[in-house]
Amino acid sequence: MDAPRALYCGNLDNALAQLRRSLAYLRSPAAADAGLYEQFRAACVQAFEFTYELAVRHIRRQLSEASASPGVADLPFADQMRLAQAAGLVRDQAAFRQYRALRNLTSHTYEEANADLIVAELELFVADVDWLLGALTRAGWHRA
Repeated sequence: MDAPRALYCGNLDNALAQLRRSLAYLRSPAAADAGLYEQFRAACVQAFEFTYELAVRHIRRQLSEASASPGVADLPFADQMRLAQAAGLVRDQAAFRQYRALRNLTSHTYEEANADLIVAELELFVADVDWLLGALTRAGWHRA
């Protein structure tokens, strides 16, 4: 009999670290330069997009691993987040629905106003992904 496969969340951990670095640059004195601010903000948005996508994939994977019934990925997103909250993977399902809405803003075009909306939510997003990483670790996922 094969040993169960260890689940890996180091990629999500690394993506979150990159988002934190980008956010630190955005808040640094160097961002007083308008051109650098725009670059740092764009880096934050890109890191948010990547981290969000990984977070949702990890949530779906954990829900699938823990569920006796297949097809979690086929459920509507709101139902997936409801299950994720019930499983302790997310603190607030509404927050993840909001992050999805923000991610969808950047799917087709990059606009300054949308980038500012995303940046305004990054502290909460970082805390929520930290929560998710803790929950995944407690569920047996490894980061290294």
